Amino acid sequence: MANLSAKHSPRQSGAPSLGEPATQRLGRPRFVALRTKTLLLLAATIAGLLIALYIPLRVLMLGSYLRLEQQITSTEIDRASAALRSAITKLDNSTTGYATWDDTYAFVEDRNDQYMAINLADPSFPAEDINLALIVNASGELIGGKAYDLNTQRAVTLPATLQQPAFLHSALFQHAATDSSKTGLVLLPEGPLLVASRPIVTSDGQGPIRGAMLMGRFLDEAMRQKLADTVHLDLAFFPPGDPRMAPAARVLTLDQRKVAVPISDQSIAGYELLLDAFGEPALVLSVTTPRSIYAQGITTVNYFSLALVAIVLASFFASLAGLERMVLRRVAQLDSRVRTIGQSGDLTQRVDEQSNDELTRLAQSINRMLTDIEGTQVKHREAEELRAHTQEQLLRAREQFSQMLVHDLKNPLTGVVGYLDILQLGNLSFDQRECIEGALRGANNAIALVQQILDVARLSEGRLEIRREPADLDQLLNSCAKELHSWARLEDKSITVLLGQDLTPVLVDISLLQRVLMNLLSNAIKHTPPRTAITLGARQLHSETQIYIHDTGPGIDAELLPNLFERFSGASAEPGRQSNTGLGLAFCKLAVEAHHGTLQVYSAPGAGTTFTLSLPAPSAPLSPLDSADTLELEARVRTHTH
Repeated sequence: MANLSAKHSPRQSGAPSLGEPATQRLGRPRFVALRTKTLLLLAATIAGLLIALYIPLRVLMLGSYLRLEQQITSTEIDRASAALRSAITKLDNSTTGYATWDDTYAFVEDRNDQYMAINLADPSFPAEDINLALIVNASGELIGGKAYDLNTQRAVTLPATLQQPAFLHSALFQHAATDSSKTGLVLLPEGPLLVASRPIVTSDGQGPIRGAMLMGRFLDEAMRQKLADTVHLDLAFFPPGDPRMAPAARVLTLDQRKVAVPISDQSIAGYELLLDAFGEPALVLSVTTPRSIYAQGITTVNYFSLALVAIVLASFFASLAGLERMVLRRVAQLDSRVRTIGQSGDLTQRVDEQSNDELTRLAQSINRMLTDIEGTQVKHREAEELRAHTQEQLLRAREQFSQMLVHDLKNPLTGVVGYLDILQLGNLSFDQRECIEGALRGANNAIALVQQILDVARLSEGRLEIRREPADLDQLLNSCAKELHSWARLEDKSITVLLGQDLTPVLVDISLLQRVLMNLLSNAIKHTPPRTAITLGARQLHSETQIYIHDTGPGIDAELLPNLFERFSGASAEPGRQSNTGLGLAFCKLAVEAHHGTLQVYSAPGAGTTFTLSLPAPSAPLSPLDSADTLELEARVRTHTH
């Protein structure tokens, strides 16, 4: 069956319909509402505004509070240092009272025992708040000294370090003037000691200087607590580099002797490096205070931040409400109205024109466009009516032409057949009889071709009357096979009839369906090689009755399948095969579709060819097809895959 024809290529499974928009064929774009875009844009703007305002607010405002906290902490350190200096000054005043006194001046010379017993008795030490007193002559010799424990209220042994020549000859005891004063810290194994040294002179401050007197007060826990109570601060003293201090306080130097370091969110510590009486680093004074300034700064920043968020959110919702009222709602209404007009197809409707802005101008443009489209549609309907009228005239002209063709061709051909029949009755030779029989076959074929052309035209126009009646498929299929059996035997081919079980009766035009089956069987006989097996069968598939014609021939060439049902497109015959006019399959397809059925073909190289007629069950609606339905069916091509 290689010389058959068609019109269109088969539609692939899953392919879009012919009227489907290009956007749908390529994939629907994701729709994002304008309201959503506006909301996202406003949210992004608000978030950016919050970040842009919050960061400078926090950095600048909180930074100012931190600087204020640093200044206050530095002031507290100065207060603690002043308290320590005040204690040393008090110690210096006590030392001055003893060093500038005639009794002390005389004691350096005569070293009488009564001086120490009377003037440096045990009650004198708590009264002066000192732990020790030393009297050294001009030669650096210790001539009087006593130590007292203020905590236990008793005299103790004088620390050995204070009796060493190195200490007694130190700069603490070297005075060049009668009003000289040397004070400060001295680090002893027993602990840090506050000292004050004065030259020993007469009560009226006259010399010569006979030596020096030194008084000391240990910087113990009692002294620390006393200083803390004086300034109302939490004080502490650490050796330089003590790990208990903050890292920044461990590296204090002579160039940077003071630092303030936050140690938590609740407290801040200020540190100052204290020098000893010889100008060397001795202790680190620590002052710890609550971070009330910082806490107030955090509260203020949080308050302003919340206020900022509230203001920005209020602006956001106000802007959103304004946009919703003035823009978004009107855009949504405009969109809804346009879609309603589009869905209804009533181009006489118009969109509302509100206010006097860009959206109003857009609404006016849409209304003008609807007016133009409405006018275009009116012109299009007029053109369609004219085209329909012209087409009707053409159809009538074609019908008249077909009738003329039948009259002008069929009648003379019938006469020719009659004359040939008469000639056969005469006494003819074998060659003459063969010629007459050939002419008779040609004339009958011409008559059949004319009739087929007329039937195809009537089917295309929906004018062929379909007389439906219950069909006995067993009888119908066997009669078709029997009629072509002799021809098949001459071609060395076989026809087998197969009927499935539970076949549902079909309502068809029996004569028209018989012509379809005969045409398909004839094609199978004409276009297959000898020894081809042809099967004519029927089966029930759900609500459809399927009739199929299968042959075991070589199949139809793949390049011919797309144009298989095209009219007047028969290919030239290949060697060993008969030619065709190209009307047979077109007639079969239109006849089956006139029954609301489908004609499908499956063919593959080496697998033969199968034509399948699918007819609806009697319960299915069977309304006649009009010409428009027939033309639409003619424009589609269906393929069936087994």
